[in-house]
Amino acid sequence: MNEFIIMVAIENDVTLQEHICNISLKRIEQGKWPVKILFWDDIVHSIKSDQTMLRLYYPELYQGHIEVLAEASMDACQKYPTIIQNAHELRKLFFTEAVAQRIEEFLECDPTYGIPLDLTNSANVCVYAIRKLFQRSPMLIDSNSYALINAFLNSLNKYHTANKESDIKEVEKLRKEVIEKYEEIKEESLI
Repeated sequence: MNEFIIMVAIENDVTLQEHICNISLKRIEQGKWPVKILFWDDIVHSIKSDQTMLRLYYPELYQGHIEVLAEASMDACQKYPTIIQNAHELRKLFFTEAVAQRIEEFLECDPTYGIPLDLTNSANVCVYAIRKLFQRSPMLIDSNSYALINAFLNSLNKYHTANKESDIKEVEKLRKEVIEKYEEIKEESLI
């Protein structure tokens, strides 16, 4: 080892940085490897300025996120070309999409450890496909099934957005809300 780097997800701290610098200078004087500290802003800057790192940690920027949604749109149009006539059919197609896009697996992920990118993309595709189902369900707008599925999608969108921006307590609260909405749709299907 020729260098030890401490990476922390906190704001820059001058006192801590000076302390690590002093430790590093003493270690170098003793002929040992230096110690560095990188704060969150440093880490973000390193990732943003390195195309290889960007591709590794944010592949959706390079995999054509729009292409994924366009493909989902074409799939939805091919799968659901006709008007959906009743709430039972809408729920059935909702669950078909939810299973195909691994929504339950997505909801089981602990957001504190991160959600795998493939599941995040699948959740986005699921939302898009179900919105396409809604376009084919104009007669069901006033139905309870439509309202429950729409509430689920809105909660899922809030949860997905919060994963990027909010504190963990808020994210977990939203996750529970999404799971509750999903369970309500399941319960209605049993009636």
